[in-house]
Amino acid sequence: MSRPRSTYRALKNIYSATNEEEGSSELEKFTKKWDDKYPVISDIWRRNWSGISPLFAFPEEIRKAIYTTNIIEAANRQIRKIIKNKGVFPTDKSIQKIIYLALKNASKKWTMPIKNWPLALNQFEILCGDSQYDLVTKIN
Repeated sequence: MSRPRSTYRALKNIYSATNEEEGSSELEKFTKKWDDKYPVISDIWRRNWSGISPLFAFPEEIRKAIYTTNIIEAANRQIRKIIKNKGVFPTDKSIQKIIYLALKNASKKWTMPIKNWPLALNQFEILCGDSQYDLVTKIN
């Protein structure tokens, strides 16, 4: 059975909310409107809320870049590949640097442009601090 577009719009209101509280409120609205017809959807969102809610901690530019599963899968694949080859990390900062570089290199290979990706990449740079510039400069 296919769902109407308004269902998808209501779900987008949840994950595109500005913060966790607003996202939770949008989930409540979704539940009231759609649970009679699609009760499983809100149940899945509620059961997985602890995995969804960290999304709201990121700046809007990063959240927009990770809305779609394809982007998440591509990024995870690149990160797993790098981490698998490295094995051991002396510090948390070294993990951040490796992930930053993996995402930066992966973004060069993506054929379809990601809306606002430069803004998201800029936010990743801000979150990782200033030290990544030294590493990027040495590699380039």
